[in-house]
Amino acid sequence: GCVLANRLSSSGKWKVLLLEAGGDETFITDIPAMHNTLFGSQVDWNYTTVRQSRACLDNGGLCQYPRGFVMGGSSTINGMIYSRGNPKDYEEWEQMGNPGWGFKEVLKYYHRLENMTDPYVANSLHSTWGEQYVGTSRYKAGIYEDLFKAGIHYGLKPVDYNGHNQIGVSYAQLTIDGPTRASTSKTYLNPIRNRTNLFIFKNTLVTKIIFDRMRRTALGVHCITGSEEYGVYARKEVILSAGAINSPQLLMLSGVGPKQHLHQLGVSVLADLPVGENLMDHNNVRMNFYVNSRFDECYRIYNHITAWKYARKRQGELTSNFMELVAFLNKLQKPNHPPDIQFHFAVGNFLFKEVENACLSVYVTNLSPKSRGRVTLRSKDPRVPPLIDPNYYGNIEDLKITGWGVMQAFRYLRASSMAKYSLNL
Repeated sequence: GCVLANRLSSSGKWKVLLLEAGGDETFITDIPAMHNTLFGSQVDWNYTTVRQSRACLDNGGLCQYPRGFVMGGSSTINGMIYSRGNPKDYEEWEQMGNPGWGFKEVLKYYHRLENMTDPYVANSLHSTWGEQYVGTSRYKAGIYEDLFKAGIHYGLKPVDYNGHNQIGVSYAQLTIDGPTRASTSKTYLNPIRNRTNLFIFKNTLVTKIIFDRMRRTALGVHCITGSEEYGVYARKEVILSAGAINSPQLLMLSGVGPKQHLHQLGVSVLADLPVGENLMDHNNVRMNFYVNSRFDECYRIYNHITAWKYARKRQGELTSNFMELVAFLNKLQKPNHPPDIQFHFAVGNFLFKEVENACLSVYVTNLSPKSRGRVTLRSKDPRVPPLIDPNYYGNIEDLKITGWGVMQAFRYLRASSMAKYSLNL
């Protein structure tokens, strides 16, 4: 939404209205190290999945499903890791009948959006003139150097994972501007808020798309701001950019979706389409490790010293997202083949406070899940959260590849550079 508001208002030809259900970013959302506190907060929609039979079993099968309820959406609450995806995925999209979606063509748009601030990464695959700041963390916890060495010992090579080949180990590229999160609100919206043809309504929930039912054309939207309900009409077009969950919810509330499902909830059907089907999400397993008590880097993230360094100088531990290293691997061990598994290495006892001395976690992420789920309506009341069913591990192949990834994580951490940490689950 912020990107479109910027692009569409740039010519001055049209009046652009941006509607946001949440409010503005806060000082806390700006601090990279605080991202873990944002899930379940007032800037999160606080969604949970329907009960899963093979995931989140420690919580009765209910998985937390964070979505940004704030200007900038999920770019304001996520872990800030910037990953374009594998070039071969784009080539596959183009081969499926989508001209212009090949990696070479899409790379032009990445060049347009990206402002790479790390001189060690900036090359022909990146640009330094776009709106979206991308860089690497100024603060690097010492353990990441040892984890990097462990990746080399495992057999991976240093790589720019946003380049042509992803298989390898790399310091994470982050959507940060120096010591601060660089959300799409901050990079695309804040610099142009004074444009006279741009209007922004915050804390405004869009409840339904207004259609001309004969012509099947969107005319505007119904909204709620506080206790006031009203309609907004567009002279040109209505653009829906509410994200992977709220976009299908809003379409179904407006009568665009599976006919039988909408009839069950008393929603008048405009178009019988499989909206909400084919939900695909990257399932992951988090492995939490104990470290020996001599390693104190885990316990000095949140205290008066780190707070002072950040508040006064914008330096120190709080400038890090503490997920500074990533690795990509595949079962074929071929560098030009898309990865099957991604490791995120996260440091800090804030991740699991209930376990004393546990401060390293490895997220083993299946990058190409075969399971498919769906988003459906729970109610025709737009204020009621939708039903989110990712169907994690519904396809047994996802369980197999994740199991392989877990075994590789153990092998990765057996490197000599990690011996001093005495890692134990």
